[in-house]
Amino acid sequence: MLRNYLKIALRNLKKFKVYSVINIAGLAAGMACFILIFLYVQDELSFDRYHKNAGQIFRIIIEGNIQGRTGRAAKSPAPMAPYLIHGYPEVQNAVRFLVPSSNVQVGYKEKKFNEGRFMYADQSVFDIFTFPLLHGDPRTALQEPFSIVITEEAARKYFGEEDPLGKILTVNNQR
Repeated sequence: MLRNYLKIALRNLKKFKVYSVINIAGLAAGMACFILIFLYVQDELSFDRYHKNAGQIFRIIIEGNIQGRTGRAAKSPAPMAPYLIHGYPEVQNAVRFLVPSSNVQVGYKEKKFNEGRFMYADQSVFDIFTFPLLHGDPRTALQEPFSIVITEEAARKYFGEEDPLGKILTVNNQR
């Protein structure tokens, strides 16, 4: 029975070549679009979902109109975080990030590197986000002024096989 269906299908493909190519191409294009849209939506819905309280984390975006052009940026004034915490009971906690406008020079002893992915953050960053730490305690990680949290890759780059806890890095030859 299945053999007969395959014979008929192959005969029709040979007999109506243009029609068959159009149908197969349409089916392939439709499936490709579906797969791409599905992957995009899945990526958007799973963004940062690995954090414990991902459903309660929100980001403030400022939208402005400059000379007729609308723009968006994930920036807000520094006093906004304390204002939101004290002014709105729904807001349980807030964290501020500051990304320097240029590369930052970070060094340990003679090793100095320009880091493009450097940012300052409030100590509440680990109360909101659940980033795993290899060493140290997330509750006390950024409590001291000028304390720093680095990635495993950065620890290897600056300290090699030494334990990075308690070591001092200089940032822009100042801190």
